[in-house]
Amino acid sequence: MFKHSLYSLLVVLCCSFVVIYSHRTNAEEVKTASSTLAIREDTELLKAIGEHFIVGFRGLEVSSSSKIVRDINTYSLGGVILFDYDSPTKRYGRNIASKQQTKTLISDLKRLTDYPIWVAIDAEGGSVDRFKSFKNDAPTIMPAQDIASRSDYSERAHAQYNKLANFLSDLGFNLNFAPVIDVNVNQKNPIIGFYKRSYSSDPKKVETMAKIFIEEHREANILTSLKHFPGHGSSKTDSHKGFVDITDTYKRGIELLPWMNLIKDNYADSVMVGHIFNRRVDKNYPASLSSAHIKTELQKRLGYKGLIISDDMQMGAITKYYGLDEAVVRSIGSGTNIVILSNNISFYDEEVPSKAVEAVVKAVEKGTLTRESILASAAKIRKAKQKIITE
Repeated sequence: MFKHSLYSLLVVLCCSFVVIYSHRTNAEEVKTASSTLAIREDTELLKAIGEHFIVGFRGLEVSSSSKIVRDINTYSLGGVILFDYDSPTKRYGRNIASKQQTKTLISDLKRLTDYPIWVAIDAEGGSVDRFKSFKNDAPTIMPAQDIASRSDYSERAHAQYNKLANFLSDLGFNLNFAPVIDVNVNQKNPIIGFYKRSYSSDPKKVETMAKIFIEEHREANILTSLKHFPGHGSSKTDSHKGFVDITDTYKRGIELLPWMNLIKDNYADSVMVGHIFNRRVDKNYPASLSSAHIKTELQKRLGYKGLIISDDMQMGAITKYYGLDEAVVRSIGSGTNIVILSNNISFYDEEVPSKAVEAVVKAVEKGTLTRESILASAAKIRKAKQKIITE
């Protein structure tokens, strides 16, 4: 009798637990679904997410029905980056073909979008030249190293960069991903030293030249970006193609000096973080995906409080080791404000903007990223835009 009663009691308790657990599980599922729905209907949040991306696209002209225009207005994308050369097809004529065509393209992009956008370019001078097809309609800008090595380097730099900045402004650009402030530690570096993109092996000369570059761009109302933090000058490989490890080559006492001084003297409009691995700082991730590099080194130790931009997230250093979702979310979570997706390395995917935005939305839903951090980051981006963008 006692055993039977005990058995009956256990059955009742088990059934009660199942009912309670089921109700709790259902309640949690409803709560999760409601939370997910709330996030996807949170217009303020969705617009803030879109601000985090500058994307590349194909086309020499745009209309209201163009995919890039629709994407900008649908996802509130931060802006675009323009190129003359389409790397996946190995053909010129991607976005930039002539002076008037480029002015019209940029003007139409600004006119057809619902809010101010970045119109960005890599215009360093030398081999990094997006205006080869312009011939006499564009200024010829010497390689950084060649300008810095002249006896009249200061005068020549002012003249060269004044021409460049005013030319970019006339076309309609408002963000230039330059100057390179990598110190030329390794002159055989395949992507910096080889192309004379570094001003010098002397960090003080690098700092001086960068200040001139920035001053001339500020006069033309164009934002600049110091690159590539924490320094690409000692590397032996190219981050466009694959993994770059500077652990054993990085000269901290030399390579950080331009960063320290330019930040201290308020010359850092923005900082571009490179896909550079240094296990002494972060044993697992390259700088562009690393809070140790961005939050600890750049923001805490160097005192930088401004805009942080990733190098192109579609470079081989990232795509060969990380998926798009992981790279985008980890970069933003580590402190990046703007993620570049050029769509111009080894492949072209016109759905990249929607995929990137969706990755961040899902990260907020999971709690990997917070609404508060996204809104704060977007506010920083918009504040930077207000300084230089005119309708």
